[in-house]
Amino acid sequence: MSPAQILKKITRVPSLPLSLTEAESWLVQTIYSVLHTPLPQIQAPIFTFEMTPEAAEQNFHLLDHYKFDLGLAISKQAYSPVSYSSKSLPW
Repeated sequence: MSPAQILKKITRVPSLPLSLTEAESWLVQTIYSVLHTPLPQIQAPIFTFEMTPEAAEQNFHLLDHYKFDLGLAISKQAYSPVSYSSKSLPW
């Protein structure tokens, strides 16, 4: 989709002149690039979310690996539902 087509879609104007100012062109190009930026691959969390002794043991060993620093363990999962920014990602 061309920048002019995107601008038409955004503004919902049936007939939009194809000549754009420099600022409009920059805005349309920026919106176009944001919309076409690929999202990172979603990763499964390293923690196990089950109420079993096995899950508790696995999570204990994971925390032991990170010296019981939960913040560090979470920060190592940048693209999983456990990450700090996960609420803003399109899961």
